[in-house]
Amino acid sequence: MNYSTLRSIALFANLEKVPARREIPRLKRWFHQRKVKVLEPRQLKQAEAAIALGGDGTILSVASDLIPLGIPILGVNTGRLGFLTACDLAKLYTTLEKLLKGQLEISERMALSVEPPSGRQHLVLNDCVVKVGRTARVVDLGAWINDQYLGTFTGDGVIVATPTGSTAYSLAAGGPIVHPTMEALILTPICPHSLTQRPVIVPAGRHIKIRYESRGRRAEVLVSLDGQHSFTLHPGQEIKVQQTEGRLKIYYNPEQHFFGLLQQKLKWGER
Repeated sequence: MNYSTLRSIALFANLEKVPARREIPRLKRWFHQRKVKVLEPRQLKQAEAAIALGGDGTILSVASDLIPLGIPILGVNTGRLGFLTACDLAKLYTTLEKLLKGQLEISERMALSVEPPSGRQHLVLNDCVVKVGRTARVVDLGAWINDQYLGTFTGDGVIVATPTGSTAYSLAAGGPIVHPTMEALILTPICPHSLTQRPVIVPAGRHIKIRYESRGRRAEVLVSLDGQHSFTLHPGQEIKVQQTEGRLKIYYNPEQHFFGLLQQKLKWGER
């Protein structure tokens, strides 16, 4: 698509964030002056691109809708981290000028398809987290890679993350940082009750199966998808996680590289 001919854009905003809520009228006027139609979220299928005012959570909340459509999104950070966003409010309009001039680039991020016991598949960009709920008990989770038994993780749970999600919950749980343009599945145990249980990186073409093995211990186990949706997993039930064909397309400034983001956002390399 020739970005200089962009004529419609869907606007998503986290209305709980005051800066995002305040910016909406000004943003709409700016696009109107440039003859770009601003669409409501329900009109997403008619849009050529999308904007998320808020932060990483705002992007994650709409990722599952964008992935099948192939519509690129530009994230605007109005919060603290904004690791997936292209700019903050201070640089919003200079970034939008670059967007209309075709000076931004698109990063295509792999996503995951999660199949719960119900059989209804869900798309996630960052991670699928299987963990104990309100109870303080540990949980036993068996893991299979392409139906080959990997082992049973005993602890607070496991995370199956994409490279994009490697800098989120997986990183906090001790997982590796993986460049977001790579294609891999990252299996990270959460507070494992064994020194031998460590993160595993699996080729993207494989699928991972996680089963709740009660082993006489009953605990509430929840499956969280990108922190946006969750459901309960009962003893003996399992989920299947694999790469999906669709990609999330994210606008970014080519002047800002991934390792610079690590240094800026996560203080990478500082002592």
